[in-house]
Amino acid sequence: MLRQRIASLAWHAIVLLTVPAMSHAGQDRLIMGGEGLVTELPSLPGEARAEQADALHVAPESIALRDGAADGMVGMQLNNYRDDLPSLSLEKGWLVSNNLAMGGAYTVRSKASELVLNAVYATRPDARILLSMSQLRAADAAYAQNGDARTVLQTSYLSSFRKQWGKSRMLPEAGMAVFVSRTAGADRRSTTSDGLEMGTLAGAMLRVAARPMLRTRVELSYQAQSTVYDNPLTAYDRDRQASGSLDYSHTFNDCSRLHGRYTGGHGLSKTDLAYEKGAFRLGFLQVRGAEYSDNRVQLRYSLPLGRARHVDTICDGSPAAPSAFRTMVEAATTRSPYLPSTPVTRTLSATEAPG
Repeated sequence: MLRQRIASLAWHAIVLLTVPAMSHAGQDRLIMGGEGLVTELPSLPGEARAEQADALHVAPESIALRDGAADGMVGMQLNNYRDDLPSLSLEKGWLVSNNLAMGGAYTVRSKASELVLNAVYATRPDARILLSMSQLRAADAAYAQNGDARTVLQTSYLSSFRKQWGKSRMLPEAGMAVFVSRTAGADRRSTTSDGLEMGTLAGAMLRVAARPMLRTRVELSYQAQSTVYDNPLTAYDRDRQASGSLDYSHTFNDCSRLHGRYTGGHGLSKTDLAYEKGAFRLGFLQVRGAEYSDNRVQLRYSLPLGRARHVDTICDGSPAAPSAFRTMVEAATTRSPYLPSTPVTRTLSATEAPG
């Protein structure tokens, strides 16, 4: 029998102070797998949670309802419910054996749906393998030269591996992921004559992390991807992108925390720095391109209402063991950030089209 428990709801009062320096329209080209470089290595399974997660979780951008235990879970999540394009996800995961879990999620949003299937295998307690497959069906996401919308199907595959060394003083971690995504027309007809080209995206990510000092964590990652379109006669049929990032976090004796990330690639850099203490957060964000710069300062205060949670005397960031993986069942229902969330297509102008 599944255990049911409804935890207290959280209400957050958020005050934002934004100071823009110069802002011009531009598209962040440091998008890896469609989700941005700020995403981490796809979370893999592992030890049990430190505490049982809330059955009902309410956040400013999502509402999640989950029920289950370590051997099985079913859930529902509503994302972006305050925006014009909300999405609803149904999740299911189960533990096949002590070292294998399977699961997936089905997400529906306006004129699009996606099915994600995952298999998580624990080769040993400190090593995890994730195999993932997804199929995205999107309408009105790609347009021909004449402006007609096309329905496309996009199939993606991903494999990732993560390893931790708990016996080392610096608690090092390493991970890698490879992914490929292929887009095709839903009606299986050639769309090249309409100026709409389907693409194939392939990429890889490498990541290493360690804790050189107590309560300090440093992470270095490199990501690259390449997109090839069907028509080799057109110009710029291949688009390559690569970037690197450096993450730093430190927790002080009073449990306040300083963390930052720098990401750099061709023609664009991003710096995100924040200091947190209790309910207060002060952050600075800078995005620089070849012809523009955008600076933002954020001040936030978060006040939870309801039953207070137990506060651990040991601050986060100073664990006696490596950072725990997700539970296997939870990882089996999680969508990897390296699976593209939008179709890999492009529409050529009449002058670019061959013939």
